[in-house]
Formats: sequence, structure tokens, C-alpha cells
Amino acid sequence: MTYTISLDSELKSDAVDALHDVCQGVEKLRPPVDLRLDLSRVESAGAVGMAALGARLRRWKQAGQCDPMCGYVPPARRALHGSLGPAAMSAVLGDRAQPRAGASPNARGVEAFTDRDGVYEAVQGLQFALLQQVPLAPTAIVSVGTMIEEICRNVIQHGDRHGGVAAVASVASDRFELAVCDLGMGVQASLAQNPDYAGVDNVSALRSALDPGVSGTPGPARGMGLFLARLVLAENGGLLTLRSGGVTVACAPDATTAYASPWMPGTLFTAEVRIDHAFDYGRVDETLSQASGVPSGPQSV
Repeated sequence: MTYTISLDSELKSDAVDALHDVCQGVEKLRPPVDLRLDLSRVESAGAVGMAALGARLRRWKQAGQCDPMCGYVPPARRALHGSLGPAAMSAVLGDRAQPRAGASPNARGVEAFTDRDGVYEAVQGLQFALLQQVPLAPTAIVSVGTMIEEICRNVIQHGDRHGGVAAVASVASDRFELAVCDLGMGVQASLAQNPDYAGVDNVSALRSALDPGVSGTPGPARGMGLFLARLVLAENGGLLTLRSGGVTVACAPDATTAYASPWMPGTLFTAEVRIDHAFDYGRVDETLSQASGVPSGPQSV
């Protein structure tokens, strides 16, 4: 049986729920499925849409449910081939050979990862891609890499054995978007592994995950990754969004809001970062560690 997924003009945050609805149709079918993925009408792509699409297709490929590249139709716009062309999509699905030592990073803007080495490669690739899209200061580039590493390491530790997909994209002249998506257990189930949060509901789980010291794995210097991301984005004037299950929590500099959203598996982390304001992850990390005695550097949720 052939199943066609045809996406419209924008592969952005608004397309995530529509994408999920379409994908559920494929998952109800017994594998193997002949999938025809048609992106020919896509005219623009955001980090959220690329990460969500990549995570879903990667899961299908690794589970043996279908080969997303078998009937793939790339975007008609050549400008999108760097992130959504056949070579980029094959790489996200895990088809690329091991990189040569000293090989230059790519400028895809979307990267998959399953282990720590994969996270390192994803960080290098996404930093390089951002440099091609937006004018970032060296400090900001390092900070972006730190944030990507923090969130991707959380996915490896608490998320999906298939790993996840991270993406970056410019969304305006003064800001860019970073997204990390996995299809694992989600925030609530992850925190419930810690007896202190065994009975926590989904809304409380997402809110708590953004607080310091909250983790599904008790221990010193844990539960700081999302909290640090929240702090540095607040200082930057950006926006952090955490979505899991049927809940989304959005953290703006002056307010945190939780609201119901269509159910989705796993976790979707999004950061909208201003490039016209300071974005210094290291400074915030160092200030926090001096005040609390927590070692600085990448931490795990």
C-alpha cells in the first residue's frame, strides 16, 4: 500500500499539529508501508517543522515501518535543498557514512543524533549553518552550541532510544529559532522516574522541569539544563517553549504560561533567540554556579 504525505507551503511551527495528524494515519497501518513524501509545495521551513518532521521520519525508518526516501519529492525551491533536499534528508535518517576526521561541517540546518558523538557533530553542524544565515557574535555562537548540547544530552538520557533531531533557522532579521524534537517518553514520564515526582501531572511536570534541581534522575548538579536555558533566554529577551503530551509551557522574559495543546509524543523544545541582544550562556552559567555552588558547564535534566 502506498501512503502519501504532501505538505503545504510552510513547514513551520503551525504545521506541527497537522503533520502529527497526517503521521498518525501512517502509524495505524501495518508495516511495511510504501511512503511517498511530497514536499514539492513547501516554500519555507522553520526549525520546529524540520525537527518534528525529521524525528517522525527517523523513527519510522529505524523501526522498519517504511523508507521515507523511497518516494521522496524534494521542495521545488532550490533554496530549501540545503535543509530538505535528498542529501540532507538522507543524513537526518541516518544514511550518511561516518564523517572523515577533520571534515568540514555542513550547512544543512537540521541534524540527527543518537549518542554523545552525534550530539557533538550536531552542535558543529548547526553552529556552522547559523553562521551562514545570521550575523552572530562569537560569544553567541558558543552559547548556541552550549544550549544545543544541553538539550540534546537530555534527550539521550531521558528521551528516545532513536535519539532526536535538532534544527536551526532564521525567522526574522533580528532573531533565529532553535528546535529539538524527540519521540520518547516525554517530560511527565521522565520526571516520574524520580520518587519525588512520581504523581506529578503533566502541567506541573513541564513547569517543574524548568526549575533548578528538578530531574528524573536524582543527584548533585542535575536538573539545571532547562533552567539555564530559561535564564539565558530571559536575559536575551527571547522565548522558550517546552511541549510534551498535551501541554505547552511558554517562557517569555516577563511571564510563564501553560496551556493545553494537541497531544504529541515525546518532547519538543523550542528557543527563539534575539540576535540584537546579548546571548551569553557562559556568563549566566558562571553567575549561577557562583551563587549556588553548582559546577558550571553542561548539566543534565
